Amino acid sequence: MPTPALIEIPVAARLLGLSRPAAYRRARDGSLPLFSGAGRKKVVVAKLSEMIGRTITAEEIEAASH
Repeated sequence: MPTPALIEIPVAARLLGLSRPAAYRRARDGSLPLFSGAGRKKVVVAKLSEMIGRTITAEEIEAASH
């Protein structure tokens, strides 16, 4: 399964071990790498991987999406 390029902020929160409100605060203050399109903001997986210093796998994203 290919790794998605963009993920929802709550999924990034679960991957980072953050609460949902904390992730949205980080999104607002620019601490999370966001892409805005079609009126929605999503986290850029490649940039998030760079931030944490490791590759985020499709399996991790899938698990965090539920």
